Amino acid sequence: SCDLIAVARALLANPDLVQQFAAGRELPTNPCTHCNRCAARTATSPLGCYEPRRFPSLAAMEAEIMANNRGDD
Repeated sequence: SCDLIAVARALLANPDLVQQFAAGRELPTNPCTHCNRCAARTATSPLGCYEPRRFPSLAAMEAEIMANNRGDD
């Protein structure tokens, strides 16, 4: 169902979403904008949020994407 897609996008935008909700938040601190840039890059790029308006800089966006795609240390 589409619920899985909606959750996946929200988790890409906020990798700590479960922890935010467990801490009592009703909405994520930096919600997904539903731009679909993540979906457009799935086949060619690491998984992550590619909406630059959600980040203070492109470097911050790239750092989060790469941090979320590291293998287990």
